[in-house]
Amino acid sequence: MNYLTKIYKFKIRFYSFFGDKKITKMKTYDIPIKWESYKRIQVEAENLQEATEKALKIFLAEPDELYLDDSFEIDKYIQEETDETFDFDLAIENIYKEK
Repeated sequence: MNYLTKIYKFKIRFYSFFGDKKITKMKTYDIPIKWESYKRIQVEAENLQEATEKALKIFLAEPDELYLDDSFEIDKYIQEETDETFDFDLAIENIYKEK
């Protein structure tokens, strides 16, 4: 069986399965998908502000090729758990001062 005979037989099977529907080329789409992840990073510190800064340093050092810049945040629930507060902007500022 030569190459053309194989193609012809494939077309007969294809048309008998799909009938007379017109064959059109499918479009290609690049669909962006965004997701969140949740992780707790355990650190030792004198207070919540220092702990937040240490955890952020660890988080930002972990490579993740799918990470979207500046798309992270600290869950404010930690303030309820510890009865302490932290300043997220100050934590970011202090981390970048050290670099």
